[in-house]
Amino acid sequence: MVGYVNWLDLLCTFSSQELLSLRENIVNHVLDYYVDQSFNPEDLRLEKPLFRLLLNEFDVIAHRGEPTGAAYQGIVFGFLRADNPHLQIEIDKVRTGSKRLQRVGDIDGWEGKRLALSAEVKQFVIEPKNVCDFVAFAGEANRRNALGIVAALGFDPDARGTLEELGLKTLDKSDISQIVELWDTLKQRTAIASFEYYVQHVEKNSSLTARLQDFLNLYT
Repeated sequence: MVGYVNWLDLLCTFSSQELLSLRENIVNHVLDYYVDQSFNPEDLRLEKPLFRLLLNEFDVIAHRGEPTGAAYQGIVFGFLRADNPHLQIEIDKVRTGSKRLQRVGDIDGWEGKRLALSAEVKQFVIEPKNVCDFVAFAGEANRRNALGIVAALGFDPDARGTLEELGLKTLDKSDISQIVELWDTLKQRTAIASFEYYVQHVEKNSSLTARLQDFLNLYT
């Protein structure tokens, strides 16, 4: 404080107008010298919720040249991959046969050597008559203490209840969409990238690849 006594003494001699002028000069100096740190909304790069748009707008029904069920299986793979970044998620082409590959479901998630989750994906509405097809899957998932998931386009209420009694979790497009509503754009980006990977490097289907690219071009 001692070093500023002369400054303070001098300030006492200033008139009100001189003090106001000094204050204005100091403020202008500070504003000119330091970079503006205030938030500017115009600097934001807005990203569309691409995976949510994919869920709601992309046609999962197979088009000409596409294997039935591939689009929805890829969407479920993208969802599980983004929602479980701590797991190694495995998937193969539709109708490959998980038993032949010594796997449990269409999509398996591994934590090291432990099966953490397994999903069966069906591109139709599951009815009570279909439940028997999941009994063996439920038994194997429960035996391994893994999270067993049945992902379908929809569920008859009785079928859903019976599947959950078997210890399985059920997911339809509406369930997935509600979860994705809580995702940030980075997670959505991961899901889209995973779907692209499945389409181009697993399914290797040119028709589905082109249709997905057309969709992405429309929204990006």
